[in-house]
Amino acid sequence: MQEKDFKNQCVKTLIGVGSLVASIYNIIFMLKTNGEKGEIIRFLGEAVDYFPHLFELNTLFSIITIIILILIAFRKEQISKILISLVVIIYTIALIYLLNTPLTSIYPMWEGHLRTIPCWFLPLLFAILLIKDMVSDRINENRYINFLCIALICCIFQTGWQMVNTYYWNKNIEYMQNELQNYKELLYIPSEHEEISGFHNKELRRYIWHGIFPATSILFSKEYKQKTLLLSYDKPQDPGNGTFRNRLYVISDKKMAIPFGTAIDIKNDYWDLTECAKELDKYNKENKIKTDR
Repeated sequence: MQEKDFKNQCVKTLIGVGSLVASIYNIIFMLKTNGEKGEIIRFLGEAVDYFPHLFELNTLFSIITIIILILIAFRKEQISKILISLVVIIYTIALIYLLNTPLTSIYPMWEGHLRTIPCWFLPLLFAILLIKDMVSDRINENRYINFLCIALICCIFQTGWQMVNTYYWNKNIEYMQNELQNYKELLYIPSEHEEISGFHNKELRRYIWHGIFPATSILFSKEYKQKTLLLSYDKPQDPGNGTFRNRLYVISDKKMAIPFGTAIDIKNDYWDLTECAKELDKYNKENKIKTDR
């Protein structure tokens, strides 16, 4: 358990110190953010709001892992190949279940809030047991080998699930690209068409938040000269899915503002939004869209 190589000791120490400093910085940043929508308030809310969906999301893998770790916590010998095979079968059944319930399991919005069970419970469990063993001076290496083995199997299935998310994310992007490619106007007004993407979209197009519609359409445009710009909704559609429409406007002949509070070049080496920007400025004025300008 003790690292004898001095170089490896330094590397591991730097990794540990770096992780600790990053965590402390995040806590300080959240505490310094004021207001009802401050980071600490949002963190606490998003740390529990997905709880009703624990058995519908990829948290199912984490829950299974926690149960298995508790069951083998006091095992002194290494787990057998038969037991490992049984564990893999359990995870496989869970994966099949998630694949067969996509309307509830494919939820990137909820997955974006997974800040408790998957993130800190397992390290906390490891730390508690390690402290207990250090106090009693009875460190059982097999226990930690078993724990790491189960945790790694969980990570494999979690990675597999994120590959599923990547598949649906790509389908979402392709749908957006096809819509914009086949549209003849300079501005794509989302309220006039079938939903490109949303938190609860029934076609599982749930990967592009409304506020980043414009940025996503620019970044994934296949052509240098932007033929059509995807706008944010003029009015909110989903609770919590902010459109930030007030931050989408033309600043000058060379700059345009897009959510979230970012100023971009209208024309540079990567895109040319000249015509779209002119049409956006015209649309905002004609429809009296309230913007930060």
